[in-house]
Amino acid sequence: MDHTVHVADLIRWYTGDKYSSVYARIARNIRPELRVEDAALIMVKTRRGVNASIDCSWSRPDTYPTLGDVYMSIFCENGYMVIDAFRSNVQL
Repeated sequence: MDHTVHVADLIRWYTGDKYSSVYARIARNIRPELRVEDAALIMVKTRRGVNASIDCSWSRPDTYPTLGDVYMSIFCENGYMVIDAFRSNVQL
């Protein structure tokens, strides 16, 4: 679904690790006019025990200002960061 494969790859890149398990659920339909699955949640675990989830659902309302956004929230031992993958600048 859309950017899912790229987000999954970014998780592997950020952790420097490979997945040891993957669990996924799909559902339809947040948007009843679509004839395909438009809701999914993926949970992964790396070999070193990092847990992550990817919500790849089309759950934004039609009035939302961005179509196809990618936000990542990364929580670590000493802090966290939020990444807006389609912004063209860095905010500190």
